[in-house]
Amino acid sequence: MPMQRDLSPFVIAELAARESWKRRDYAAGYAEAGHAAELAQEAGDELRWWKMVLLQAECLRDQGSIQECQQLAVELAAHPVANSAPDLGARAAILLAHSLQGLGRLPEAVDAATTAARLVAGDFENVYLHIQAQQALIAALAESGRHEDAWQECLDLESLLTDHVDEDTAGKAYWVIGNVAFLSNRVNEGGHYHDLAAGKLSPSQDVDLWARFNRASAEMRLQAKLGDAATLRCIERAELATEVVGGSERDILEMSLVRAHWYYLTGDMGTAISLLTPLRSKFPILATQTAAEATFILGRALMAQGHEAESLQMLDEAATLFDTAAAPERSATVRGFIASAEPSDRRHQQFLQGGVMPEATVFPGAAPLQPEVPTRPAPAPGVACTRLHDLAVKAVLPRGADLNETATAQLYSRIGELAGNRRVAVVLELTGVRSVNRAARAAYAAIPSVSAWAILGESPVDRLLGHFLLGGEFNSVPAQYFTAENDALDWLSRLDDVL
Repeated sequence: MPMQRDLSPFVIAELAARESWKRRDYAAGYAEAGHAAELAQEAGDELRWWKMVLLQAECLRDQGSIQECQQLAVELAAHPVANSAPDLGARAAILLAHSLQGLGRLPEAVDAATTAARLVAGDFENVYLHIQAQQALIAALAESGRHEDAWQECLDLESLLTDHVDEDTAGKAYWVIGNVAFLSNRVNEGGHYHDLAAGKLSPSQDVDLWARFNRASAEMRLQAKLGDAATLRCIERAELATEVVGGSERDILEMSLVRAHWYYLTGDMGTAISLLTPLRSKFPILATQTAAEATFILGRALMAQGHEAESLQMLDEAATLFDTAAAPERSATVRGFIASAEPSDRRHQQFLQGGVMPEATVFPGAAPLQPEVPTRPAPAPGVACTRLHDLAVKAVLPRGADLNETATAQLYSRIGELAGNRRVAVVLELTGVRSVNRAARAAYAAIPSVSAWAILGESPVDRLLGHFLLGGEFNSVPAQYFTAENDALDWLSRLDDVL
């Protein structure tokens, strides 16, 4: 009887590789997958070897080594293992499509993604692979400028999103569909599908993904000139999540650009300029096209403020940056804007007479720019406060509330009613709260009658919001997050000069 092979070294190596990939340590994942592939090859196990080389290629893709990824993907797709089962062939074809798209070989990327989708179409057991293949196909078509073809594939993708598909996968798919809707000037559908994505994706599952989705959604909405409350909510959610996960300097700079674009659309040119001007010294950190977009918005904001000479300089620089980034359509848009610009006195007179500003031609097919001033926040639901022992107050924020300065003022007032002129420690329960804006965070930290803050929550989302709140200027008093009220009270009892 032949002896069974000892697979434990391979299994250990595979688990280590996959764990590194999940942690986004792609260099370690690549090396560990290579070790696992060697062990599989020594054992004569072609299938295990193939899967580990596939993981190596995925690590290369995710760390940006696209050329190397494409070379491995070609080998994987041509290997007999890929032809042994539809799901394996589809995995290789999807990876090949991604790498070809990354290299700008878009017709080949479309072909590879089409092959992947065809291999698993109609196979319920491989519906997740079919969804991935459709997403790869849609991305390649959209980048090729074939927006109508991409939209038809989006409709096929939507048909796959049954109740059997998990929410995270559905959320990512709706995100893709919304992107294509915006790109094809289906603005209402874009907002609808991004709203569906927001309802499926959860910050408690992946805060980094939540941040990237909301930033991308905000960018799409801003490009479509949607300066509405929904766009502002996307921006605030992205800012919150980016701060909680400790985004990179590049992430923070890109969020500043998004926020500046919002101010520009809503007519606050001064604030937009104040955000974009210092951003210019950080351009080496940003992608060239991102720097070009920032310069384009800055040029338009300066033009709106009457600084024509400086504006034209920025606009010319933006066009050059778009050329460098191989974005000829955007470069042509900038040059068209420059050509349409008129002396400020004539433009101002035209505006007073009801004429259309040149900005209305920047995004063909989009609605003319109609800046909206953000609406005044609605009154916050009441904050329930009760006196605890000694000098402590428990404040319970209403579930589903969007916290703003009004809620802070209510809390300040209630503390004064309960404690008079004395300072008190506050147990602040924010379980189920939907959002906390930056103004509210600063206002909470500035309440002078509070000697300590014990922030109380339950879910991962509560923790996210709680730590965002603690990111304010709570330097002068102790402040900490808890998931149990007894722990919060015990912590307060051990602090000096608090209770």
